[in-house]
Amino acid sequence: MALSAGLAEQAYNSGEIDLGEVAHDDLPFDLLDALAVETDPRVGRLLDLMRERGWAGLARLERMAEPSDQLPQSVG
Repeated sequence: MALSAGLAEQAYNSGEIDLGEVAHDDLPFDLLDALAVETDPRVGRLLDLMRERGWAGLARLERMAEPSDQLPQSVG
């Protein structure tokens, strides 16, 4: 898992994650991610781990604003 997040981080920092016009159509990427989750239940855990490290998606990696483990906790 750390390897996947590390590779995604390197690609993002070097500007290699640029899907251009393809990035505007969410449906194919959402379907591929859903297929992966439905095919192998472990993929759900993989997605959770990627979110903790600041990444969303499998078919199209997207950098989140900040990793979920660093998000401020709600008070109350």
